[in-house]
Amino acid sequence: MKKDISTIIDKLLIVLAILGIVIIGVRVLTGKKLDPESEQITELYNYFNIDSLSACNSLKNYTNKKIDYENLSTEIKLCLAYQKANLNDVEVETINGNKKDELCNYDDMIFRKDEKSNNCTVKIFDKKIIDDSYKKIFGKNIENNESFNADDLHICYLKNDKYYCGLSETIKYTIGNDSYIYRSIKKAVEKSSKIVIYDYFIKINNNECYSDVNGTLNEKCTQAYDKDTKIDIRFLKKYGTKYKHTYMKNADGTYSWISSEPI
Repeated sequence: MKKDISTIIDKLLIVLAILGIVIIGVRVLTGKKLDPESEQITELYNYFNIDSLSACNSLKNYTNKKIDYENLSTEIKLCLAYQKANLNDVEVETINGNKKDELCNYDDMIFRKDEKSNNCTVKIFDKKIIDDSYKKIFGKNIENNESFNADDLHICYLKNDKYYCGLSETIKYTIGNDSYIYRSIKKAVEKSSKIVIYDYFIKINNNECYSDVNGTLNEKCTQAYDKDTKIDIRFLKKYGTKYKHTYMKNADGTYSWISSEPI
């Protein structure tokens, strides 16, 4: 009798061990689920999210093919680094403008005057602020610091390891771009040294749905959509395009974006 009980226990232990191995194997393959509303996931998810859809070609990571670091222009990467940098404590200088026109010349850098003013307001800060923000987002050092457009209205000049940012001499106008972006995280998982965020994406313009920012028409969504349609998570799950965003773990424990792709 004792031998039978011992045999049963041994078999049970073997079953439990096999079950444990299966569970570990499944977790390795599928990854550890993370809270999609956590501070970490929210920050990673918003690396490309800018208030203005036209600034930095916002949400450029939603294209009709896989996009990674090499696919982005230096201009866009610097613009994103600026938008996500901490610029609360920077030097602000007021420059007297040229009375003959709407411009200020500051050490051979041209800025446009503030609205209803004869002066130009310029933010001045060390390029390290942009360098650090760039490294945080992309996990790489900037190959070539250069001047860049911070958004549709502002430009940043690089001079003597400092950036000088103010209103641009030229203004970028986007005509007929009354677009709306809807997206929602499906899940976030941790796999080895990576975090992967899966989400749904829809762009709507002129009552038509698009699968990406490049203008690929989402016909199924367009047929189901009208101006009174409520875009909620159920609509996104049914008609949205699924995307996969991958982030690599850095030596300091932070994560940087490496790629996005439709799936």
